Amino acid sequence: MEVLYHLQNLWMAAALGLVLLILSTQWDSTTHEEPTFLRRGLRLVAWMFICVGGAAWWVGVSGVVAIVLVSVILVVVFGLAMHRYRVMENRALISVVLAGMEKGISPIASVVAYRQEAVGLQEARAGRFARALGAGMSLGDAARTVQVQIPAETLMSLELGRTLGNVNEVNRQAKHFARDDTTNHGNFDLFLGTLVTILVLGAFQVALLSFLQIKIMPSMVQIVEEFDMADAELANLWAWGDTMVWASFFGLGLVMPVAIVIVILMVMVQFGKLSELPRGLRWFHGPVNECRLLNILSVVIATDLPLQGSLNVIRRQFPSSRIRHIANVVYGQLKQGGDWIDALRANRVVSAPEAALARSAQKAGNLAWALREISVGKRRRHLQRMAPTTKIVLPILVLLAAVPVLVAGLVLIIPLTRMITLLSFA
Repeated sequence: MEVLYHLQNLWMAAALGLVLLILSTQWDSTTHEEPTFLRRGLRLVAWMFICVGGAAWWVGVSGVVAIVLVSVILVVVFGLAMHRYRVMENRALISVVLAGMEKGISPIASVVAYRQEAVGLQEARAGRFARALGAGMSLGDAARTVQVQIPAETLMSLELGRTLGNVNEVNRQAKHFARDDTTNHGNFDLFLGTLVTILVLGAFQVALLSFLQIKIMPSMVQIVEEFDMADAELANLWAWGDTMVWASFFGLGLVMPVAIVIVILMVMVQFGKLSELPRGLRWFHGPVNECRLLNILSVVIATDLPLQGSLNVIRRQFPSSRIRHIANVVYGQLKQGGDWIDALRANRVVSAPEAALARSAQKAGNLAWALREISVGKRRRHLQRMAPTTKIVLPILVLLAAVPVLVAGLVLIIPLTRMITLLSFA
């Protein structure tokens, strides 16, 4: 108990961190220069004080429940941070390989050079990558073997260059996709954060309500019986409280497993285990694969590759079976002399205004640029549509989660108020 009391006093560390954060923000706003190491360090220290002080205060106030929840939150945050770090390492490796290919350096030499500078797990992965390439595997096969994540645009562009020629120009175009966050499921970050928040809040509510039902309520019932305060009104209040608690457990039992499954599926898509989410859930990531197809077609147009031959490669090797089917339809229509832009519009890859923009750009000789801009615009519009929805749904869920806790609090406070009143008149 003495330890918990001292932990409560660490709220002052959070206050100090908040002051440091305000000072660093003011410092940044008064100077229009790039952040220096000192200012970045000050901001990092400020957030460290806020997190450590806030977590310690919470543990000191809430005890064992908070210790469990803080541990869960730390594990989640550490996992997300490590995932982001691994993504950055992966992107650095791919950028080195593609930059070397643009300069005529073999992927094996680039990977070996990267391995000499890497450390830990990334050094071991780069070593396996180099050995796979040295064994004669293609870049895509070697990447899949050692679990190096290469964007689908890059893989397909490299395959098109290898199959249809103009390798150097294709490599130059493919290099841009390795640096583009939108091609690496940047749309997922918003929804993953929301789902993780829902899971943490749900776990907190389950722990709190379980603690109230198992530890607090039996003691409260015993106190009420000893003071002879039981009556019909209090019985109805407790019955209502039990109903709300069990309704909350039922709702969490439905929502949390679904959220966990969606999080797992989204992580699998990010790691390349799935090409996209199942039907009915694709609105989470939006038109990612459609945008990838448009990016690949922009490379085809920019490098003057034969469109029909390129579609033939795409319909056989694109990771998503749905996009392979669309490419097959477009390939068939183009082979019959039809308009491939109309085929894209008929298969909902582009909308009517986007198809009109593509035709205008085709006449002006800027079709490759137009396809890339359409791809970026589709992702941006998806985020603009979904971000408000997320910002509305999450507060509503938080309020709904607060209702059972409020009712449970009233169930405890009202008998205590009666008991205090009786004792004051005794």
